[in-house]
Amino acid sequence: MDRNVSRNQGTRLQPFAKGDLVLEANERRKDSLDPKYKWPYTVSDVRGANVKIKKKGKLKWIHVSRCKLFKGGGQIPTNSSVVVQAASPEGPEGKDPAG
Repeated sequence: MDRNVSRNQGTRLQPFAKGDLVLEANERRKDSLDPKYKWPYTVSDVRGANVKIKKKGKLKWIHVSRCKLFKGGGQIPTNSSVVVQAASPEGPEGKDPAG
């Protein structure tokens, strides 16, 4: 294989626009249980194959191959903890399923 030829030759990069929410690839994954992507960030500028995101109050340029479009239904998740409600032993209707 020629060293100057990219393995990804012919693949299309995701087009982003100003105001889109994107997830940044997590470079510091230590094991398979760590998330692949980090928090959704807002795109503030696009130049060629680079996007500018606001991260921790600073603007940062990243390549589009390191991010993907956030598909969260237009809602940005908050840092609040997730509340999981245990199922009732009586079932969803409040009736005992055994009787």
